[in-house]
Amino acid sequence: MMSLKQAIVGAMLMVLVVPVAADDNEQEPEITVEVVFSATRSDEKSTDVAASTAVIGPKEIEASEAGGVLDVMKGEPGLHVFQSGSAGGVTSILARGANNNQTLVLVDGVRINDPMAGGADLANLTLDGVGHIEIVKGPFGTLYGSDAVAGVVSIFSAPASATRDQVSLGAGNYGTSRASFSVASAHGETGLALSGSWLSTDGLRAKNNKYDGFTVAARWDAQVGPGMLTFTGRYLDYDIGVPGPTNFPSAYDHQSTRAAIFSLGWSREGLYSRDRLRIGR
Repeated sequence: MMSLKQAIVGAMLMVLVVPVAADDNEQEPEITVEVVFSATRSDEKSTDVAASTAVIGPKEIEASEAGGVLDVMKGEPGLHVFQSGSAGGVTSILARGANNNQTLVLVDGVRINDPMAGGADLANLTLDGVGHIEIVKGPFGTLYGSDAVAGVVSIFSAPASATRDQVSLGAGNYGTSRASFSVASAHGETGLALSGSWLSTDGLRAKNNKYDGFTVAARWDAQVGPGMLTFTGRYLDYDIGVPGPTNFPSAYDHQSTRAAIFSLGWSREGLYSRDRLRIGR
């Protein structure tokens, strides 16, 4: 018969062995590898790129509940984003401690950096129609030019297949009102997506700090021959009050701006090559 000592030792061994066996049956966690385009101007796995990369995808954008590209990028390591004043105030992007004019910003491949000052002002660039944002930090002057010696921020529009039909209304403090919408019609990889938003606020300052902004964005994808033709467009119309010491209205107490960004591209994925052609304005 088994002695009491042998029974105790056997029970202890069972306690030690059972958890190990259970751990062996557990599935390993799934590892997601992101694909980035900005680092090499071709689709590459982030693990194969030497530079520091970050991708802000649709889930992160939706979870942030941010209204603008500027807000969703705050908190990214190695990237400092500043804004002067309230809504519509001038913004600056400092990558890895470099100057504002040393970080290139692209919207669907179109440069939006100021040709005079060099920096890009994202104060009025909303998230309407934005699918994902790529941030690569490092010297990319040889690939993009002198305005990319600190890094590149690329903003890509979402295709119709990734766009939901929705309408949103909101209001808050400082006389703030906001409305946004998005609609899409997709058939596989082809389709049309349309989105837009309107924001009005009195601003943080008590006098002449009102902001009114309207944005509409569109993306159209169509199969043309062996490749895919993609058109993206974004129109911005905003008016910003300029606070000052004067009590009399003048031509300088507000700033009205209308801007448009357009891009037309064609791409083909072959067995041994990737062909891309893009024009923008």
